[in-house]
Amino acid sequence: MRRALDLLYLGSGLLAGFFLVAIAVLTAVQIVGREIGLPASSYDDFAGFSLAATSFLGLAWPFRASDPLRLTLLLHHVRGGWRRALELVSLACAAFLVGTFAWYACAMTITSHEINDVSQGLVAVPLWIPQSGMALGLTILAVAIVDDLVAALRGRATSYERAAAERLAGEGVEVEIIDPRTLNPFDCETICRSVQKTGACRVVEEGYRALGVGAEIGARLMEEAFGYLERPLRRLAIPDVPLATAPHLVRSIVPTEDQIVEEVRAPVA
Repeated sequence: MRRALDLLYLGSGLLAGFFLVAIAVLTAVQIVGREIGLPASSYDDFAGFSLAATSFLGLAWPFRASDPLRLTLLLHHVRGGWRRALELVSLACAAFLVGTFAWYACAMTITSHEINDVSQGLVAVPLWIPQSGMALGLTILAVAIVDDLVAALRGRATSYERAAAERLAGEGVEVEIIDPRTLNPFDCETICRSVQKTGACRVVEEGYRALGVGAEIGARLMEEAFGYLERPLRRLAIPDVPLATAPHLVRSIVPTEDQIVEEVRAPVA
């Protein structure tokens, strides 16, 4: 199921790329056609249809790849139970809004097909064809958001938390993510079981390195799982500087995807 969903998101992104290339080709053909005197009928219409398709089909893949700036901007400022509550509310609201939009887009597409509605250009195109790109893109985006919502409800890592792990998987490095939802009580047993399987542990936190949560996790592992560690535990945290309130300054000091990848990659290589 996981692989099928990932392929769905990837396929949607590839289709968006195809229609983006189609826009460039149509524009080039139209320019060349005007120069050599060839008729260019409805090229603008087809380019517009392609633009709509690439815009909506290209939503799910970036969402899953954690490229756009979204709810993590707020989550960076919240901890503990409030963070989990905000995360669930954000995902639930997004799922409802996008799901509603997708429902009406699909209904509009079906209605256009039933009444045989066509475009008003020189080439009469059945409108359900370009509308299908919008409906399909919104439906896949709704599935992607619900996918993250289900993961959050089940206490698993969401796509925006798995970006670094997925990037490492492409390099042949398998990473198991554990995202403790509470610090007290703390689920050290799950971390210990992971260390038993992997023989390593990397702690990433958006707090200070000195006397932080990562230090406590390291101490607990030394007490309960030292014999399973095949390499030293490593930690990645924010530097010992005053924590700013401006979002762009906060983002400049919290661990980034690139930093996480480098932290994991260096000892493994």
